[in-house]
Amino acid sequence: VSFSETGFGLVGMQTRVFGGDARVEGGSQGRDVALRMQGVATAEGLRQASELGLVARLAQRATGSAAYAATLGIQRDALAFSLDSSLQGLALDLPAPLAKTAEASWPLRVAVAPQATTPRTDQVSVTLASLLSAQFVRDTSGAEPRVLRGAIAAGLLPDEAAPLPDRGVVANVRLDTVSVDAWQAMLQEVSPPAAAAVASAATALDDGFMPERFALRAAELHVGGRSLHQLVVGGSRDGSTWRANVDAHELNGYIEYRQGAGGDAAPGRIHARLARLAIAQGSEEEVTQLLDERSASMPELDVVVEDFELRGKK
Repeated sequence: VSFSETGFGLVGMQTRVFGGDARVEGGSQGRDVALRMQGVATAEGLRQASELGLVARLAQRATGSAAYAATLGIQRDALAFSLDSSLQGLALDLPAPLAKTAEASWPLRVAVAPQATTPRTDQVSVTLASLLSAQFVRDTSGAEPRVLRGAIAAGLLPDEAAPLPDRGVVANVRLDTVSVDAWQAMLQEVSPPAAAAVASAATALDDGFMPERFALRAAELHVGGRSLHQLVVGGSRDGSTWRANVDAHELNGYIEYRQGAGGDAAPGRIHARLARLAIAQGSEEEVTQLLDERSASMPELDVVVEDFELRGKK
């Protein structure tokens, strides 16, 4: 470490970050800063980094370690940051599509960069192999950054995209087989206490990263112990209210979900107007039991079905 009248310099500085060794170089000139870091992050180190929020909680299902390279810059009071890692060496025991072996290479890039054409704004981008890409434009003029627009894409084909809209956040998701039940069980396992979880969910909404318009396609989706096949969903979100047109082999119609006043901890209300609903043979007892043993966590139901099919009979 060296110091001068105008700043400081780092050459070959060794430290430990996220449970592994890291090498830091760079320095400052006046108010401008440029730092480069190369290191290794371990699953244990990520678990202990509570400031990483959800990443630290998901690391409870991770093993191994992975190398990374990061840069940090401050120029004219604007922050620029990037992180790159192949994630090779880190295994993830997560539900599909995020289950990963240690040998697999899933290139990850996270970047924050000021927008040269629009003062006091920046762009946040995240890419994970071909699985996920997200980008958000934020207004950084206030005390806290505010999302102006964004796009989230997951599992899309090479000729598909989720371009940045003029305003708001959109999501375009294509999945093969996914289990909502498995994800809910995993998140309950790694989540903080209920009060903190509600606060975390509220913060996520306030930050504006949640989509306001979304499209979802899934070959097979498991939820509530049942399966939907060839599912296509198009919908929107207005605050804590989600609205969607849904089509699958098992149902077709309009569904609206309103979160309870207590956030994720409250059951909320489901309003559905379905043109078609088919309950496969063997599932009727599960539905009856679910309604008879309704728990405090089950949403209030307001469902009307025009064409109802039970065990192949209408």
